[in-house]
Amino acid sequence: SYLADLLRKLTVLHLPVIVTIFSMHHRLLCYFKTLHK
Repeated sequence: SYLADLLRKLTVLHLPVIVTIFSMHHRLLCYFKTLHK
């Protein structure tokens, strides 16, 4: 279907962005943990 194909394309395009944001968020959490020790 057209909508499913569009959704798949959007997911493929947004996956690197989501991964980047997630890794940055994880790094920030680790950074804050070291600050609070």
